[in-house]
Amino acid sequence: MNRFFGYSLYQYKTLRQYKFNTIMQIIASLTMILIQYSVWTYVKKYNSIDVDEIITYVLLAIILQILLPIKSATNFVSEKILKGNIINYLNRPDGLIIIIFFIVFGNFFYKLKFQVLPILVIYVVFFYNIIFKIFSFERLILFLLMYLLSYLIAFLLGYIIALLSTVFIKINGISELVNALLIVFGGGLLPIDLYPKLLLKISEFTPFYSIMYTPVSMIVYDNNYSKILFMFIMQIFWIIILWIIYKKLSYYVFKKLDIMGG
Repeated sequence: MNRFFGYSLYQYKTLRQYKFNTIMQIIASLTMILIQYSVWTYVKKYNSIDVDEIITYVLLAIILQILLPIKSATNFVSEKILKGNIINYLNRPDGLIIIIFFIVFGNFFYKLKFQVLPILVIYVVFFYNIIFKIFSFERLILFLLMYLLSYLIAFLLGYIIALLSTVFIKINGISELVNALLIVFGGGLLPIDLYPKLLLKISEFTPFYSIMYTPVSMIVYDNNYSKILFMFIMQIFWIIILWIIYKKLSYYVFKKLDIMGG
């Protein structure tokens, strides 16, 4: 197990060299939260909405977009495939997907410490009254459980997208499309509860809903047990579906892989 976390530690130390970029990302995230807060505070004057819930929702949605491993898994694997360096990982005794998982976990830990923690501290300082209103131990446990499952879904999705680089070479367009779908169907910008009923129903059956909206809603909303069970089942469903796709695509890709530059 220690050798697996060695991959995480190496990635963590590598990312520490880019502190300025991290600072800029923190500023960008805080700016987005401030803009959202200003917009919803203005909207409250004309509509009976709970701004506290909205602000917490926006904060958690932005944090999840920072921490979810879709982009980091996609970028790392596709880059190694295109450069031919992927052969260095295929020759190791540990499975490729396990190695990538722990490398991406190092990315997660770095972002948690240097990007998310400062944002949370600022949130607690300025919105401490909301914590006692919204947060509870039960909601926190549900959030952690659902986030763990959403992380697995996001990782598998990112890994699958990366494997497509062996077919399409450049996958920037696919990656951006997935990011856009995550924002729309996952509620990355606007709470899904505010969507029209048809769009809301469609969203519920997409992996993006399970990735982002499901864990966030555990904290922000007082969901009944039937809805929590539905969300849990959908997450398990998407983990199984994406795992099957990964196994079949991985077999096809590495059987016929022509490593560029290798």
